[in-house]
Amino acid sequence: MANPLKGAVSFKIDGAPYSLSFSAEALYRLEEALGMSTRAIAAVLQDPEQHSAKLTRTLFWAGMLDDMPDLMLDDIGPYYRRINPIEATMLVSRAFMGAFIDPKAVDPKAVEPAAGDKPADPP
Repeated sequence: MANPLKGAVSFKIDGAPYSLSFSAEALYRLEEALGMSTRAIAAVLQDPEQHSAKLTRTLFWAGMLDDMPDLMLDDIGPYYRRINPIEATMLVSRAFMGAFIDPKAVDPKAVEPAAGDKPADPP
């Protein structure tokens, strides 16, 4: 199951569960593959006129890297071709944008304190 606190979104391909998420490593590899900064990628996602199949496919690949770190861009085809193009676009958009949401803003009770952090006193 995908972790919404990390921006992950889950989906199925032929009944098998998968998820997309964008860790720092996935974002780095995405920038390398596209030759664009994360900020530039976010801007393109906000402008439907700039969307391309290459962008969506590359985002889909990078989003799978957290669960499949050895997956190469050239090897995403068997997964990507079994997803409806509209669904693929929606999945990568949700996961990419979700990577930049502060989990504490979503549900502060669901976030574990970091090691050494003192829990806040109750109100």
